[in-house]
Amino acid sequence: MDQGHTFNNDLTSLMDRLDLKILRPLQKQAFLCNAKCCDSSGSSQEVQQCMLKCTGKVEQMNQVMSQELKQFQNQLMSCGRRCQESAQESMYMSGDRQPSEKEMEKLQGQVEKCAGNCYEQYRKLLPKLAERISSHA
Repeated sequence: MDQGHTFNNDLTSLMDRLDLKILRPLQKQAFLCNAKCCDSSGSSQEVQQCMLKCTGKVEQMNQVMSQELKQFQNQLMSCGRRCQESAQESMYMSGDRQPSEKEMEKLQGQVEKCAGNCYEQYRKLLPKLAERISSHA
């Protein structure tokens, strides 16, 4: 199994745990709150306002999770771009000549190794991502 696949599995597992531990209890609270709103004898507008208040925490947590994940993925992609840029710089340094097939294979191997290091580096940061998200709960 390659490092990218392992990373994706670990990230998916983390997001599933956060969903179960944080998001679902908030969703349950919101649904129960919404049910109480519907028991109200208030106007339609009052019930709607009540329901909006109930779902606020869920929406806020969804937004936090989305933003944190997006930032994390952007940082990982930036690491991968640095790998590509390093390989392009190496090709540029070879001068005007076209790199040989062997040189291209070597550069590709370097890019893959570098990208693997990115995955490993960011895989180790997954617990910090979980902490940041959990701190908003």
